[in-house]
Amino acid sequence: MINISAFEVARQKCQTHDMPFLAEMLMQVKNDKRYKGLKILHNSPLTIEAVIKIETLVVGGADVTARCLTLIPPREEALEILKAANVRLQLEHVFDGEYDFHLDCCGELIDARPPKIGAVELTQTGGELYRRVRPSYPMISTDDSVVKVLETFFGTGDGFTRALYEITGKEMYDKPYVIFGFGKVGQGILHSLKKITRDITVIDINQHVMNEMAYPNVKFINGTKKESIKQNIKKPYCIVTATGIKNVISQYYNLDKEDLGESILANMGAEDEYGENFLQTDVLFDKKPLNFSISEPTTMKYLDPVFYAHNLGIDIIQSEKIQHGYNSFPNDISLAIIKKWQEIHKERLEIVSREGTKLSW
Repeated sequence: MINISAFEVARQKCQTHDMPFLAEMLMQVKNDKRYKGLKILHNSPLTIEAVIKIETLVVGGADVTARCLTLIPPREEALEILKAANVRLQLEHVFDGEYDFHLDCCGELIDARPPKIGAVELTQTGGELYRRVRPSYPMISTDDSVVKVLETFFGTGDGFTRALYEITGKEMYDKPYVIFGFGKVGQGILHSLKKITRDITVIDINQHVMNEMAYPNVKFINGTKKESIKQNIKKPYCIVTATGIKNVISQYYNLDKEDLGESILANMGAEDEYGENFLQTDVLFDKKPLNFSISEPTTMKYLDPVFYAHNLGIDIIQSEKIQHGYNSFPNDISLAIIKKWQEIHKERLEIVSREGTKLSW
């Protein structure tokens, strides 16, 4: 039997005003038990924030099996709470049983037995994997929505600088930085780094986003001109990858540790973006996403609406308005979440899309 009271420990570790969406969902599912009878396989980094997300499913009546993302070790305190709550854990990289829904991260559940009803994916990496395999069941990508901007633009960039500070302290200020990749994560890292330095270089193969007018005092380098990269990187203090492409530094740019000198190397992609030319020890946190080296990789303020949307995908699929195969998270619902989040937190969003269009909310 589920011990609901065990989840109180997790909620005490997060500020209520930082999770209004999950708090509202928790109150709703207590009353309507909308997930009653559903078997759900939940795959994500097992953090305190994820435990709070899982609580809404359990309180809503779901039979949840919690699995930890392979790349990131589970937090011991998160495991203790889930065990105390009697939530089933699946910590080995095996897939057994049949589920109604997969709530996935990084597409790790694609090889499992297909869910009876549908799947909801949390990340860009996983979304692209699902798009390629063309699932026979309804699948929604929450990354394919403006809601994910809250996590990747604000939250991930903030997590990167907090993790770097924990490792290097005040030495990180007023130093030169290089960012490989200028999608949502790269822009978020730039947004956060601009608070501590004015010496930033961005390398990206997509020239649509190389809009220097939108980012004054930032040097942009065309990533397709690979032969000039070594000359343009003048031994920065820190190099961080955020391209979303596995092995990109070794295979595409043909760089190795010697080329990058004594620079601190960090990865913020879901996969190893440095590749075979680099040892695990050459890159902070053994090549894993650096923000997961700290106890709070992304603050709940930025995770709350994304986790809410991930859970809400179940409701959207059950409404039968979603076709089989890959689906973006519905735009009208995304915009409503964004509008409400901004009203609560008084923060403005502004990014450059991959097509070079400046987007604001």
